[in-house]
Amino acid sequence: MDFVRNNLLLIVVAVVSGAMLIWPLLRRTTGGPWVDASMATQLINREDALVVDVRDPGEYGAGHILGAKNWPLDHLDERGGEAARRKDKR
Repeated sequence: MDFVRNNLLLIVVAVVSGAMLIWPLLRRTTGGPWVDASMATQLINREDALVVDVRDPGEYGAGHILGAKNWPLDHLDERGGEAARRKDKR
């Protein structure tokens, strides 16, 4: 018990560090498929991937991926058909 009391900061740093290592693994299990930066580059360059930026038009105008379509999140339901047509072209 004296060890814990004397090294509380060290123990907190170890627990936080471990949580930071586990967090990406836990986060990947939720939602849809995940793509890292290298896989995204391959999909864009080799397979003509559709890149959708769901930010507001102002944020999109400040900077975006070249060729990305701006479909704000609140209008995404309206544009779903367009994405389906694009997928059918392959």
